[in-house]
Amino acid sequence: MFRKLVEEFQNITSLPVEIPEICQAIVRLGAQEKVFISPEEMDTGKLKGVFYQYIERSGVYSDPERVTIIVYPANVNLEEQRAICAKELVHLCDKQVRKVKEPEQVRDLVSKLLGPSRSNGIDFADAIAATDILAQFQAMSLLFPQAARLIARQKIASGERTLEDIYKLVCAPTKLIDMMLEPEWDAISETLIDF
Repeated sequence: MFRKLVEEFQNITSLPVEIPEICQAIVRLGAQEKVFISPEEMDTGKLKGVFYQYIERSGVYSDPERVTIIVYPANVNLEEQRAICAKELVHLCDKQVRKVKEPEQVRDLVSKLLGPSRSNGIDFADAIAATDILAQFQAMSLLFPQAARLIARQKIASGERTLEDIYKLVCAPTKLIDMMLEPEWDAISETLIDF
C-alpha cells in the first residue's frame, strides 16, 4: 500500500506537498474512506502525534466506513507539524500487527521513543518504536518527492536556488531535508518504500 501512495507523489515537482493531498490519496487508494487531521495542544515530551481509527455507518443499512483522525501538536512549528502528520498518515499503510492497541503497549512505546531502552532484550515496544522511526523517514518521500528532489539538487548545484530556498519550499525539518538531498538517499528511499 505504501508503495502505491509514494507512486502517487513521486513525479510531483510543485512544493510543498500539502497534507490534505496525502489524505485524499489515501482515500483514493482505498485505505480509508475518511481521513481528518486535528491540531491539539500536546505535551510533545510524551507524544508527538497519534491517530484514532474507527468504523462508522451513516445509516442502519449503509456500508461501514473506515475513518481515521490524525491528532498532531498545534504547539510545534509548521515544519514539525507537517512531518508528524505525514508520519501518522504513513502508519495508515502499516499492517495491523504493527499497531499499538493496549495502554501498556502505548506506555512501552513512549518510553522507547523518548529514552534509552530499559529492557535487556528486544521486545514488542522496540519493534513498534523502530516502525515509528521508519515511518518518519518514509513520510519524507511524500513531503519531498523524488522528482522534486532531483530538481532541487540541480538548482542548488547550479546556484539557482539556495539550501534555505529548498527548506522553505519543502516545509519540513531541515535535518531530514539535508539527508534527502544527498544522492545516496534515493537508493535508501527505494528500500524504505517496501518495508
